[in-house]
Amino acid sequence: PLPRSLRELHLSYNQISKVPSNALEGLENLTALYLSHNFIFEIGASLKGLKSLILADLSYNHLRKVPDGLPVSLEQLYLEYNYINTIPDDYFQVSPRLLYVRMSHNSLTNQGLSINTFNSSSILELDLSYNRLQKIPRVNTNLENLYLQGNQINEFSISSFCSVVDVMNYSRLQVLRLDGNEIKRNAVPPDAPLCLRRATVIEI
Repeated sequence: PLPRSLRELHLSYNQISKVPSNALEGLENLTALYLSHNFIFEIGASLKGLKSLILADLSYNHLRKVPDGLPVSLEQLYLEYNYINTIPDDYFQVSPRLLYVRMSHNSLTNQGLSINTFNSSSILELDLSYNRLQKIPRVNTNLENLYLQGNQINEFSISSFCSVVDVMNYSRLQVLRLDGNEIKRNAVPPDAPLCLRRATVIEI
């Protein structure tokens, strides 16, 4: 068994295909877990009991679904370059400190998401580029950076960013990337500048 005092675990660039459910048991001091560039198909509930975990890097694997439950302490979740196509309802709500979510280069579709999957008030940066999304998912007004390039999005829906558009209600979004989609530049609705008044970069 691994020592309970362990704070960081670096296992990237190996040939790991399975993480047994008890493999990370008792690692209550673990703050960073690096498992990228392996052949992991499923991680199960292995992360759930890691009470101090801040960063989980599971990018470049063969995951077809997200881990079963996230630790409350988690701040950074890297799942890019996998084969994930669905995310359970309220999945990110259990991690109130989650700031960065990277899920580019997966197989996400709007059918595999609930309407408020990414509507989490803590997330500041969300990377969903190079998936199969056809609509902009609803995000929280606290989100600052949203990367959606390389999808199949064909409409610019302002309700994805602001449920109400007026002087008091607006998005904190600073960077929005929609290039490499099926949106035309003239599809930006007239109330977009009011909702997205903090934006410094909008690429279509």
